[in-house]
Amino acid sequence: MVAMTREPGFREEPSLLQALEQALHVVEADVRATGLDGPVGLILNDRDEYAHAVYQGGGSGSTTGIHPADASDPVYVLVAVADDLQNSIMHILWGTVWPVCPAHNLGAHAREHEGAAVWWCNGPGGHVIAPIGHWNG
Repeated sequence: MVAMTREPGFREEPSLLQALEQALHVVEADVRATGLDGPVGLILNDRDEYAHAVYQGGGSGSTTGIHPADASDPVYVLVAVADDLQNSIMHILWGTVWPVCPAHNLGAHAREHEGAAVWWCNGPGGHVIAPIGHWNG
């Protein structure tokens, strides 16, 4: 039988939670730049397996969650937090896409591109809208 090892959770490795909090602060700049003013925050699940980035206190059931391992890479943690917060915002604003590419009026997607965390548009040819944390659309 192979022994299963458990990776440290957010409570066991405070630096991972700190990385999430810093990433949330960066993504919050995009929330404000797009005109949303509700509070953003993090919720840890009871088993410490996932954190959830939430908008207006939205329930963690509206996001997929962020695994502690996602917080160990500075680019991926921004992408993971932006993606999770995007899910919460769209759940709270039901039927509204956030954020929206100003050039194509399509929903943006958080992703890694050329070593940076960016908001990406899948419009014609695909393109970077802005680095995460620097929305100016």
